[in-house]
Amino acid sequence: MFWFFFLIVLIKADSIELQCPPATASIQRLLDEAYIPGASVIVLNRDEILYQKGIGYHSPPIPEQRQPMNAVSSIFVLASISKTFIAVAAM
Repeated sequence: MFWFFFLIVLIKADSIELQCPPATASIQRLLDEAYIPGASVIVLNRDEILYQKGIGYHSPPIPEQRQPMNAVSSIFVLASISKTFIAVAAM
């Protein structure tokens, strides 16, 4: 998981256009190394989307039940992370 977040930090798109989007194969390799079945990657520059891609699967690791990740329509379960956001917002 560290490598996935490290990749996002490395992608810097402040005032220049993204000339070469990250290779899907390299992102998939990082997900495989961290045992993450799938992810939705998005790179923004202020108010425009520069790169948007769903990689891997968002279903159980059973091959017959796998559904590909979709960056637009995949729904993620927030679980206990919503409690953290509410606590920080209340401060």
